[in-house]
Amino acid sequence: MSRLGIAIAALAVSLVAGCGSPAAPAPAPVPATTNSEPIQVPLKQPVGLAIAAGALWAVSANEGTVARIDPETGRVTASVRVGVTPLRAATDGDLLWITAFSGQLVAVNTTTATVDKRVAMPGEPEGVGVGFGSVWVVRQGAHDLTRLDREGIILGATPLGAMPRLVAFGPSYVWTSDYADGTVTRVDPNGGPARTTVRLCEGAQGMVVNAGIVWVTCTKSGEVVAVDEATLDVRGRVAVTGEPDAIRLVEGRLWVAATAGPTLVEISVDPAAPAVLGSWQIAENTPLQDRANVDLVVFDGRGWVSSPRATTVYGISWPPSWSDGPLVRQ
Repeated sequence: MSRLGIAIAALAVSLVAGCGSPAAPAPAPVPATTNSEPIQVPLKQPVGLAIAAGALWAVSANEGTVARIDPETGRVTASVRVGVTPLRAATDGDLLWITAFSGQLVAVNTTTATVDKRVAMPGEPEGVGVGFGSVWVVRQGAHDLTRLDREGIILGATPLGAMPRLVAFGPSYVWTSDYADGTVTRVDPNGGPARTTVRLCEGAQGMVVNAGIVWVTCTKSGEVVAVDEATLDVRGRVAVTGEPDAIRLVEGRLWVAATAGPTLVEISVDPAAPAVLGSWQIAENTPLQDRANVDLVVFDGRGWVSSPRATTVYGISWPPSWSDGPLVRQ
């Protein structure tokens, strides 16, 4: 999400206005009786998604809240005010950790849906993840990866590049992406030196680690790059149209959510010859042009995709098929 020189309040307004085209009207929720029926959950500027305590949680950057959503019906069962411009969420089970770009890290109790603690986190916190017994926050403006314990006490920080974005975890390392530099950085959770790749692409963003490969979405250049976890060399790359953003590995299959639509794209997991296996357009919205992001989570036979442009969180049967209601075959 590009924020250089843009006031936080203006960010939400500019997205809703949307790159020269009006935002789609918020659809009415569609209750589901089975996982084959699509769900649409209206939510203002949803970005980050997470699964915790048997529920879907969706961060609303515009409203400053996180919504708890019943994954069976799509109904919002709680709304927790967390701060100005919240973006991302990650859970350690009992707590849902949420970054507020205005300068906070907020922990929400997933049982009571109440704020458990607030941690001052200046420096434009964006990406957040839980791994290696700690909470990790990417601070875009402070150019670092900050490590905290479960009580919210800062344990240390690793310097990063020009515009760090997100965080991901492999079996041995923590990984961060840098949108401006087009790189990823490998961070040793045991305190060893960090290493950064050469420039991989334009707009490095989402990451997932699988079988010694770090898969990186490059939103600006429209590609997904396979990086060797040990050597940091590029093993392969594949073009993905529509601004590839979130990336997930689900039951051995690699999925990307592109901001145009949004659209789901399946990619083969062969790093030497990655290829697009299929794409499923969920809706018809224009690309976000780095004004916000989409996210993807999968839970109990349903995939959930956030769409700030459509002011909607979509729930579709998983894996997607051509017969699914809102899907348009590309």
